[in-house]
Amino acid sequence: MTQLFADSIRGVEEHATASQAIENYVRETIDSCSFVKIMGMDQPVPLDDIYTEVKINSRIKSREYNSIQQLESEVRSAIPHSDVARIEQEAKQKLERSQRQAQFRSAEAGVNAKYDALLALLSEDESSPDLRGPIENSHSSRMSGFVSDERGSIELRRKNELIKARKRSERDALTDEQARVVEEQLPLMVERLLSQRVQEGLAQKVLDDFGHGVSIDGPKQPLWNIVSSKDRLLLLGRPGAGKSTSLKHIAKRYVCMPRLPLASGGLPDKPRIPLLINLREYEASKESTIFDFVERQFGAYGFAEPKLVLETMLKSSQECSVLFDGLDEVPRSQQSEVVVEITKLAKKYPNNQYIVSCRTANYLGQLERFSELEIADFGQAQISHFVRHWFAGTPSVAVSFLAELARKPGLSELTTTPLLLAMLCVAFNRHQKFPEQKSFVYLACLDALLLDWDSSKQLRRESFVPGFDSESKKLILAKMACDTFCDAELFFTKEEAARKFEELSEVMPGKKVSGRDLLAEFEENHGLLIERARHIYSFSHLTIQEFLAALHLSRSAADVHARLLDELLEDIRWRDTSVFLLCLLSHADELFTALRNRGKACLRSTSVGSLMYSGELPKRVQDFIRSENEGSVPGGWEPWFRWKMFEYNIVKVSHDVSNKSAVNVLMKSEASRYLASVVSVDPYDKTGLRYRRSVNNMLAECAGVQPRRLDTNTVAVYGVNISLYLNLVNVALEALASGSRVSPQLRMRLARDIGDPAMDIWPDPPAKRMNRLGA
Repeated sequence: MTQLFADSIRGVEEHATASQAIENYVRETIDSCSFVKIMGMDQPVPLDDIYTEVKINSRIKSREYNSIQQLESEVRSAIPHSDVARIEQEAKQKLERSQRQAQFRSAEAGVNAKYDALLALLSEDESSPDLRGPIENSHSSRMSGFVSDERGSIELRRKNELIKARKRSERDALTDEQARVVEEQLPLMVERLLSQRVQEGLAQKVLDDFGHGVSIDGPKQPLWNIVSSKDRLLLLGRPGAGKSTSLKHIAKRYVCMPRLPLASGGLPDKPRIPLLINLREYEASKESTIFDFVERQFGAYGFAEPKLVLETMLKSSQECSVLFDGLDEVPRSQQSEVVVEITKLAKKYPNNQYIVSCRTANYLGQLERFSELEIADFGQAQISHFVRHWFAGTPSVAVSFLAELARKPGLSELTTTPLLLAMLCVAFNRHQKFPEQKSFVYLACLDALLLDWDSSKQLRRESFVPGFDSESKKLILAKMACDTFCDAELFFTKEEAARKFEELSEVMPGKKVSGRDLLAEFEENHGLLIERARHIYSFSHLTIQEFLAALHLSRSAADVHARLLDELLEDIRWRDTSVFLLCLLSHADELFTALRNRGKACLRSTSVGSLMYSGELPKRVQDFIRSENEGSVPGGWEPWFRWKMFEYNIVKVSHDVSNKSAVNVLMKSEASRYLASVVSVDPYDKTGLRYRRSVNNMLAECAGVQPRRLDTNTVAVYGVNISLYLNLVNVALEALASGSRVSPQLRMRLARDIGDPAMDIWPDPPAKRMNRLGA
């Protein structure tokens, strides 16, 4: 590199002076490009230790739509007729089930009123003078015993009558009035389900057809393949995607390469002289041109004639690679001027390579004749490479990290960019495991996108709404996420977003702000909203939207949480939001109890409870549990084995009647893994993917315990109820395993209850202790 530089300016300066200045330039470039600052670490990280080559998407112009309705129309028209028929059938079943449930609730109220009246009469008899005498009075003693027996008999009759009412509501045909209500509500329910299907199809269509605002042309390519073959490049990417790091890597590679190196593909790589220019520093320097800014830097290296050296170098046959970092970091009002300067330089010295980096959302399309490239999300190979290099000194930690990540699919959204993956590495390195509270990881990443990332780069980005602090941003964005998620709006137009933000800005201090400015703040400065197609926006990740929705719900009253559980029973898309909410609440006992009661209600008054085993476990299994108790929660293995027996029985009886709905839910379930975490048992081998041989043997023993034979019609009818129960159990266990704030007693009670046939309703937990202010 030193010789290449010297050849390009031969005869311009005295050899000794030029040599020393070139050495200063090379050393300064290597020093500035050898380290990157990562949030959460006291010291910068060596670039070579963690650099993972990003993949690049070539971009072509986005398709333009007049409105989001046109997109929805395309998706709706593409739904097959057979799927529409299935949706209509599903809608009818939902409405009929709702009518049957209403019928049962009415019957339940009548039965309870009847038997409550009998118990009240019995209480009056019990309090009569005949029963208030001393215990030695034999007549009083006999009467007390009679009253106690009669109370038990009444409760038993109540239970039996409720079971019969439940079976009648499930078995009997709908009345004419109920059928009329179903027919009236059917079109609305069909439209609701079709809209959900359209939203799912719209998400797939937009994410497949478009990148962040554009469609993708061709497969992903390694960064260096494109850099070494093009002279005008615009490198785009989301916050933390690795734009600045990639430019540093390019500069260092050019500086350190031999005269005629071989690229990774075995082809000669053209040597260039890199000039890395930080556009934020250029704008702050107040130099009139980029050339003047670089000339001043060359003077600092020790060149006697920096202007002549720079001009000679840019004009020489030894082409330079001019790297402009951070167009998005230039104040918006000055960006056009900077683009003009870049264009002028490229036209005046056309033989050089020019690469500009910018956030995708901030790019306004000003650079002409530049190939637009976008950094793609990390794939699995890149994640593994990054993590293994991050923990290069402790390979076992890297293996543990990747194994833990495989067991926690909920964190996968946080591995798509180097920034968020580095945060996970920092968090994991502190305790050799991920934080139990998944919601805390998302809160930290949200803070990173709202504040810390720019702070770590010593950058005060120009705000579209001055005085807009990070907590206000969370409040408004959380409300927006909850509102759009409730309405099943994964996508919204620019006008809709601006209108909603303007309405929500009323919580902001001071004067009302523009909704368009708020939208620009979240899109351009934080990357939390993305323009997927022209004027069509969404949250950057669905999981971010779900987390923000839960963040808003965590500030709501208990009746709102009860309605959320109603939604969860009807629509599984609320699953992750419910898990986040259970993790965010400061005291989650009440919501966990309500969730448990809803789950048991799915099975109550049915025969499905017999699939749960309440007897003693096989003797060999009990011996195994006693030998394994050390290091686990006392009694932790027993609920785990009982749950596995329940899973096995579901599979067996479902197979017998060819009803696969519950089995399909089980195939996706992580319940047994979450339960193992909750009760602190470890049934897995070193890979974390298979059960230990001894555990497998004990499961075989449990499989030998046959469930009571169920009527095939019962299993076929209640397959949906089992599926609902499994979904609710998954939510509860994932939240418990993720570190929800719940009392230890309730935690273990829930763990033991999920596989227990007891169907009684648990009362609400005791109210939280209040201080004299009522807080």
